[in-house]
Amino acid sequence: MIKRIAVVYGVLFFNLISYAGEELLANGGFEQFLAPEEWTFITDGEDWNGQLFVSTTSHIEIDAESPAAGKSCLKVWSIGPAALAGRMLPYHGGKLVMTGKICSNDLLPGPRFPEGGGIQLVGFDADGKVVEHHDVKLISGTHEWQNFSAEVKFGGEVKFVQVWIRLFQHARGAFMVDELSLTEVI
Repeated sequence: MIKRIAVVYGVLFFNLISYAGEELLANGGFEQFLAPEEWTFITDGEDWNGQLFVSTTSHIEIDAESPAAGKSCLKVWSIGPAALAGRMLPYHGGKLVMTGKICSNDLLPGPRFPEGGGIQLVGFDADGKVVEHHDVKLISGTHEWQNFSAEVKFGGEVKFVQVWIRLFQHARGAFMVDELSLTEVI
């Protein structure tokens, strides 16, 4: 009986080590071009609230003029909306921990939301349908670079997650993101 318990504890410990702290995002410091296998522009459609993802006046780009750290950051600016999605990541049911830096410049929200833009974690079921989302860090106004940290746990129906960086519909202005990190702790 003691041997079985030791084996079970060993397996649990191994699973914790295999997922805990592993970085899930590539190029979260936005030091390089946005590689299509890691980051994708959402070019049409709308979200669960009927909010459009893109307009002809939206811009998402690597910005070397105002990074929080390193050589560059991600800049989202427009007369909304604009959206960038990270690659689809498998979700193992654990706690997701996101950290990063964000700032904004004259970012005015549209009429439907109190914030102009920000970062969301979006959960998908096994068929690829959005079933849950969390607003990780939203922002409006003008703010210097600030650190943020958030912990998110999705329900059992979620099998995949994506990071969405968005300027919401009818918002105008700019915000920047840098040093974005996402880990899952099981």
